[in-house]
Amino acid sequence: MRGGLTLGHRGGEVFSHSHALFVDADGVRRAGHLIPDSVVLGEGVTARVWTSEQVAIEVQHDPETTMSLFVPRAVGEAPATGARALVCRVRPNVNLVGVVEHLVETAGWRAAAVRGQIGSLVGGRLAQPDGSVTAVEGPATEVMYVDGTVTRAAGRVSADLSAGLVDRHAVVHTGGLVPGHNPVAMTYELVLTEVGPESTS
Repeated sequence: MRGGLTLGHRGGEVFSHSHALFVDADGVRRAGHLIPDSVVLGEGVTARVWTSEQVAIEVQHDPETTMSLFVPRAVGEAPATGARALVCRVRPNVNLVGVVEHLVETAGWRAAAVRGQIGSLVGGRLAQPDGSVTAVEGPATEVMYVDGTVTRAAGRVSADLSAGLVDRHAVVHTGGLVPGHNPVAMTYELVLTEVGPESTS
C-alpha cells in the first residue's frame, strides 16, 4: 500500500481525504479514495506524519469547482525556530511542477521535499526511463503519491518529481511528471518542507 492522507475538519468534526495504491483481498492492485470510517488497514502499514500548530485545514465550499474541498488557513504565527513548511491548496489549471518550483524559489529555500500527496490532474504526462512519455487520458486523474527532489543549482530551482496516478478507467500509471504538462484538475493539497543543513528529509 502506498498513498497519502490529509487530516483536517469538516463541520467541526475530524475528517480525512486519502488516495492510495493498495492490494485487495484477492491480490489485485487497486487505487483510489479511502473512505473515512470504512477502511481497515492491514498489519505492517506505517505512516510518516507532519503536523503544524500554525495551520488549520478545513473543508470549505469552493465556488470555482462547486465542490467541498480542504482549504488551509493560518491560525498562528510561524515559529522563529524549527522546520519551515508551506501548506497550500493549488487551484485548477495551475501546473503542479511549476508551482512547486515557484513556491520554493519565492521562499528562498535551498531545497525542499514534497509532503502533500493528495490531488487530481487534468490527465497527465509521465516521462518513462526509456525516454518515452505516457499520456494519461483525462479529464481528471487522481494522484496517489508524488516523490522526488526540489533543489537549487546555479541560482535556479528545479523540481524532479515522479508520481503514481490512476485514470478514470482504474488503470495505474507511474513515471516522472513532465514540467509544464501536468495542470491540476479540482485541487491539490500541497505541503512542502524545507530541506537544508539543519533539516532532515
